[in-house]
Amino acid sequence: MVAASGLYDAYPDLLGQDREARAIADLSEAKATGIDTILDATTFDLGCNAKLLVANVKGSG
Repeated sequence: MVAASGLYDAYPDLLGQDREARAIADLSEAKATGIDTILDATTFDLGCNAKLLVANVKGSG
């Protein structure tokens, strides 16, 4: 969930509806298959949305 800085703020529909719920479902599925760690190596210039990432991590366990 990264893009050019500010892109999703200006165009929130780019990722479609319920992007947080879909991300949580995908992370939960990954966890169920044995993946316990994901490293986010996003550089600051890609517009990483830290608040959204935190919400996804908390939601997926």
